[in-house]
Amino acid sequence: MARALAALLPCLLAPCASGAAQAATAPPALSQFALQGAYESWRLPGHEAMGMVAVGVRQHFGEHLRLGVDVYGAVRGERGGFITLGGYSGLEFSLAPQLSLETGLFIGAGGGRGGRELSGGGLMLRGNIGLHYLAGPVDFTAGVSQVDFPNGGIIRSTQAYVGAQLPFRALLQPGGITGSPATAFTSATLDLTGYTPHPQAFGVVLREIDVSPGVSTDNGRPQQNFSLIGAEWRTFLGPHAFTRIEASAAMRGGVAGYMQVMSGGGLHYPLSKRLDAHGSLSVGFGGGGGVNTAGGLLAAADLGLQYALQPHWLVEVGAGYFTAPHGALRAKTYTLRVAHGFGEPAAPGAPAFTAANSSAPANAGSTGHYTARAVRVRFAEQHYFQGSDDWRSLPALNVGTLGFQFDYFMTPEWYLTGQGLGAYTGQAGAYMTGQLGLGTHRALTNRTFVELEALTGAAGGGGLHTGSGLVLQLNANLGWQATDRLAVLLGLGEMQAANGPFRAHVAGVSVAYRFNALQLTRP
Repeated sequence: MARALAALLPCLLAPCASGAAQAATAPPALSQFALQGAYESWRLPGHEAMGMVAVGVRQHFGEHLRLGVDVYGAVRGERGGFITLGGYSGLEFSLAPQLSLETGLFIGAGGGRGGRELSGGGLMLRGNIGLHYLAGPVDFTAGVSQVDFPNGGIIRSTQAYVGAQLPFRALLQPGGITGSPATAFTSATLDLTGYTPHPQAFGVVLREIDVSPGVSTDNGRPQQNFSLIGAEWRTFLGPHAFTRIEASAAMRGGVAGYMQVMSGGGLHYPLSKRLDAHGSLSVGFGGGGGVNTAGGLLAAADLGLQYALQPHWLVEVGAGYFTAPHGALRAKTYTLRVAHGFGEPAAPGAPAFTAANSSAPANAGSTGHYTARAVRVRFAEQHYFQGSDDWRSLPALNVGTLGFQFDYFMTPEWYLTGQGLGAYTGQAGAYMTGQLGLGTHRALTNRTFVELEALTGAAGGGGLHTGSGLVLQLNANLGWQATDRLAVLLGLGEMQAANGPFRAHVAGVSVAYRFNALQLTRP
């Protein structure tokens, strides 16, 4: 783990050193991002091939540096449910006006079908070198990558990859305005020349999977209905179009360890001032928990109604159809989603993020009152220590997990938090967890603080006895704000299954990078 943090810290510190001094006085600057997708085929022992799709988000730091979060999942072969997640750090160098050389390193964790025999402890390293063609509005990438699971795994593969990127800008400013997690500008000018800052929305998703009659599990038994809990991010591309990415995992139905990641797009149209109708198509990957998804490819179609409770708070109900094209899974889905939007709002007093007012502005020099809410991304390690006799199939081995935590500060003292982690030690390579919750932040000094967090979500795989998959976790963190952008947190916690014997004492460390989500109210 120390080597993993050492590899990413120089990249995290570089943007901090270059911009921290001016963050408090410079006008708000828009951050440049890209949605990333790629495909490659790994060669496994026994002449087995596993087609892998990667989805993620990159942020551009200056001309060369790229940092991001990626999730890899199987979509072809026999390993549906093999999923890893982690962080990406890369460099790009221009070769021609529309062509650049890209190179990067991914450090992550996870696994799936094949368990510890395939991925060992779960630690995954991937290096790549290739070309990036700036076609606009969609860019394309191609190159060669090498994948290794060095902590006892048997996957070592070199292969070609192809991919695409969708660049976008968001009303996010890197770094801090002051030492406070949330603050406001009294008046500022935001220059939008040449920018398209797309509105964003983050939501908590509860999804009921109503399995069609006759569907069987991997071992031939009838597949029962099950429930998922997860999170969704939407980016609004114009008056009617949006893209979405969702990650969710099982919390009920006897399929602990099932996880899926879906990405796609859709259209939405206003029915009234506060009510929208929408439809979307998504593809992705998932499996585990005995659910028969074959190679892991998934497809879904959804229809729904979205209501703006108040500016920037949305509630949605929906229904759809869900299938694994190469596997047995077929199901109807029913969804409840609660979301918070941020970015460019509607006119004062109007509901935000409905189809009628979600188009991004393109004018320059808008002036008004800006409210900044802190958003943190934490590259995190959590270590599980035995908390009950029957907590896992190998009770004497502790489990190390690696992944990300995301925090959105609604006020200076309260924030929404989410985490996605996968095992990288303890011979638990198939274990993953995704949780959502609430945290409170209290400053001790100008640079130190304490936080308490309560989370719930899904966990399973790797021989950890989590019952149906629903878990609860409490954390206490001590933090040091090294710069306006960078903080280090140490944590202790307790985690247990809601209806299984799993219980663990948790110790963690994370490196946090901060943005400010800007909210503009026009005069």
